[in-house]
Amino acid sequence: ISNIEGRINIWNQLVRFQPTANTEASTENTPVEPQLFTLADVGTGDQAKLVKFEDVFITGASGTFMNGQNYTITDNETEFVLRTDFYNADYIGQPIPGANTPLHVTGVILQHQASMQIVPRFADDIVEQEEVGVIDAGITAVSIYPNPASSTVYIRTDMEVYGIRLIDMLGQVVYSASTGGHQLHVDVSHLNKGIYFIQLISDKGLFTERIHIAR
Repeated sequence: ISNIEGRINIWNQLVRFQPTANTEASTENTPVEPQLFTLADVGTGDQAKLVKFEDVFITGASGTFMNGQNYTITDNETEFVLRTDFYNADYIGQPIPGANTPLHVTGVILQHQASMQIVPRFADDIVEQEEVGVIDAGITAVSIYPNPASSTVYIRTDMEVYGIRLIDMLGQVVYSASTGGHQLHVDVSHLNKGIYFIQLISDKGLFTERIHIAR
């Protein structure tokens, strides 16, 4: 894009360029890849960045997305504001995902007073992830429940399981045990709430799935 006319101003502690006239459409487009952040990582210096949050949940909301509204997202440790500031985006009027539906959310970071916010640009910025449940991969079947879990996770599988690990979002192993059999259970009552990866070491190889621990 060239020959853009406008003015520089400051809005909510952000220096911005505000066009005052339409210009010709761009002739080339270089996509901007979002940066992966956790909710707790975002600060005032991240305004105007395109970021992505993985495995977050919308809480305390139902119905459909509306223009100019704040919604709370959480990773079960930190809460953050999702703002619908791109008016009449294609997700406006669409159903709000349920509180137990893990999401990947991409958007532009803004600040309103002391509140940091993420503003999705379009529906493809709000992607639902599959819940952990019964997985049938043709040669194996695994059932991991309940999900979310608060005290005990139960595992049933047709694999012969030799070991089990729980790994947090930082890649740290928070639980590891040698075991055997097809029906297992793991005490998770001592773990902080959040997203974890459960790994099964079996006669058919390594099996990894995500699980949500809630309180």
